[in-house]
Amino acid sequence: MIYNGEYMNKIDISREDYLKSIYELIERNGKATNKELAAKLGIAAASVTEMIRRLCKSGYVYTDKKAIYLTENGKIKAKNLLT
Repeated sequence: MIYNGEYMNKIDISREDYLKSIYELIERNGKATNKELAAKLGIAAASVTEMIRRLCKSGYVYTDKKAIYLTENGKIKAKNLLT
């Protein structure tokens, strides 16, 4: 897939969707949960869990009990994606 002249894979696009959705849920509810994220994206909770692990390793999110939060890098990336 080519986007703005660059090759992008589905993971990058999905990552962006996750970051935007997490940001929006946090803005509305103060936190995001796996269940809310799955419902918002229309996907299985297991898929959310896997991507959250990847986003944690990438330094964009962290989890606390059952809540998902954006790191500073995650907030910056999400805000840039939404503008």
